[in-house]
Amino acid sequence: MPYHMKPGKIIIQLLQSIARLCCDPRRPVRSSALGYLQRSVLLPELHILSPTEWESVFNKVLFPLLLKLLETTNINDHLHGIEETRVRVSQLLCRIFLQHLSPLLTLPTFTALWLTILDFMDKYLKSDQTDMLRESVRESLKNMLLVMNTTGLFDGDQPLTVITKDRIHSFLPGLWDEVFKMSTSLPTFISHSESSKKSVTTNEENVSLNETTASSSSN
Repeated sequence: MPYHMKPGKIIIQLLQSIARLCCDPRRPVRSSALGYLQRSVLLPELHILSPTEWESVFNKVLFPLLLKLLETTNINDHLHGIEETRVRVSQLLCRIFLQHLSPLLTLPTFTALWLTILDFMDKYLKSDQTDMLRESVRESLKNMLLVMNTTGLFDGDQPLTVITKDRIHSFLPGLWDEVFKMSTSLPTFISHSESSKKSVTTNEENVSLNETTASSSSN
């Protein structure tokens, strides 16, 4: 390996090598490789990667891996644990996306990256043979939408909001409304919670006052 290569390129090549083993037909090899890949991409030391290099991690490591796992579809998938691998990889994709959302947002190609992620979520839902992957994808999408909404990405009818809403409606109708019903009800829940705390505090103060009054009267 040439010594003049940038650290980011070396890291990406190493991740690519590990990702290839995640598609191995032998279940123990695939599971072990996926564990190594997960620990590697989540290392704190990888903060040295630039937003563009993180985009390359998606385009050159994660997306090819997701695609390869789709190509392995056959009637005996459940015997070899392929669906479990798909679940783990799709969850890892979402986790990395959320962990590095801030730097990724600086990319001019962020919308394209996000839509590619949604495309894979769509394909994985359609490839599912049981409910395990479907539920995993649905929950991962919920988490991503909620986190993105807290950053203000979906405020108003800006292009990203419209594109995302339409794309999700095409393969998971109702999810958008469900997620944003949750997000809008959160402040109400917090308000009720704070109100309850105040009520408890007031009651405690009243009890304390009554006890003091009773004590004074007895004296």
